[in-house]
Amino acid sequence: MKKSFLYFIHKRLCILLILIAIIPRQSFSQSAKVDSLLKVLLNTKEDTVKINSLNEIAYQLKNKPDTSILLSSQALILAEKNKWPKGIAKSYHNLGMFNYLKTNYSLALDYNLKALKIRESLNDKIGISASLSNIGIIYYNQGNYPKTLDYYFKSLKISEELKDKNKISTLFANIGVVYKGRDNQKALEYYAKALKIAEESGDKNKMASILNNIGIVNQLQGNHPQALENLFMALKISEEIGSRYHIAASLANIGMTYDAQGNFPKALDYYFKTLKIAEELGNKNGIAIELGNIGKLYTSTKKYKEAEDYLQRALTLSTKIQSLDFVKDHELSLSNLYTQLNQPAKAFNHYKKYIVARDSLFNEENIKKSLRAEMNFNFEKKESAAKAEQEKKDVIAMEELQIQRVVRNSFIVGFAFVLLLTLVILRGYTQKRKANIEIIKQKYIIEEKQKEILDSIHYAKRIQTALITSEKYIERNLKKLIK
Repeated sequence: MKKSFLYFIHKRLCILLILIAIIPRQSFSQSAKVDSLLKVLLNTKEDTVKINSLNEIAYQLKNKPDTSILLSSQALILAEKNKWPKGIAKSYHNLGMFNYLKTNYSLALDYNLKALKIRESLNDKIGISASLSNIGIIYYNQGNYPKTLDYYFKSLKISEELKDKNKISTLFANIGVVYKGRDNQKALEYYAKALKIAEESGDKNKMASILNNIGIVNQLQGNHPQALENLFMALKISEEIGSRYHIAASLANIGMTYDAQGNFPKALDYYFKTLKIAEELGNKNGIAIELGNIGKLYTSTKKYKEAEDYLQRALTLSTKIQSLDFVKDHELSLSNLYTQLNQPAKAFNHYKKYIVARDSLFNEENIKKSLRAEMNFNFEKKESAAKAEQEKKDVIAMEELQIQRVVRNSFIVGFAFVLLLTLVILRGYTQKRKANIEIIKQKYIIEEKQKEILDSIHYAKRIQTALITSEKYIERNLKKLIK
């Protein structure tokens, strides 16, 4: 009774959470999909279907990560109760994603590593690739670029084996992001590869994201007109698909480009628009970036009080979410602010912290690790290609060897058959010869016997003839005597 009551509460809790989650701000298509999944959840008796439905509803509501976390947590409880590894892995995967959206990077990493372990035990290559990619994203946001590239390239290798173009495009774009600002030419190369696949598949979400990143690289290289062209194109696509994350990214990047041009009023307007969306989405990552951008702009316009407030808030949040890259930028911005305020002690203190963060990100060993990750991927890719080519040659060689074996065996069988036939013919000939000899011998014997018989007959006939002659002679002589 207690168990069924708890199950009833559990079921009603799930339903309540879903009903709370469905709000008017959802798009019609999203709401329709959630409604459909909700009906499945209410009507099914299969726990596996419930688990999948809860996780899918959670994904559809990912713009509200707190609700999504509750739903996937319920899915995890049910999956563990049923001891269903695939369902457990999927629930961990979702929980990792939603905690990442909340910038809870440590927890997100833990969930993704758990999902990866289960998927590796199941040899679920699609799942393994997804987990590796997500882990790479988390390490990127923590500023650990060597590990980021390591996980990205591992995921890319599997995706290429699976010929998953959608995933390959995503990974090319993500690798481009890592190189952005470090090796812009290489970043553009990866973005170009990613954009080509996205355009071929008509994936507007991805196109918007990639165009945003290409715009950033052009902005970093000082090509502001081209950057704005890329970014407004990305914004237009983002608005068409209604993606608030992509809209926020485009607005932020447009603001940075205007900032770089010295058009501060426009830049500040776009920064505040972006900050508003980031706060509505609960995107701490985006909030930290925009607080920093606004703080730097206020420094440039000599609004020092506002600048200090925004930069300190940005630094506090970046430290909390463990983003070393953001910490680095905000420490340098604060150092520049205090330099302008003629406070050398504070300026030097923040500059030292900037150097520590920068060296942690860009020290020689980390650069070597980053290069090593790509080199390992390229080496393994070439090795795989060489292995595939060798396997192809081996198959051809085996086929040729098989043909040779068939020809050889055919020859042996044919030769054996001819030899056997020859032996049979020879044996037949020998037997026939013996028979012929025997026949000739018998014929000779018969002929000899016939000859003997004939000779006997002839002899008897001669005797008979001789007797007859004598008889006639006697008879003739007797007649003479009688006379």
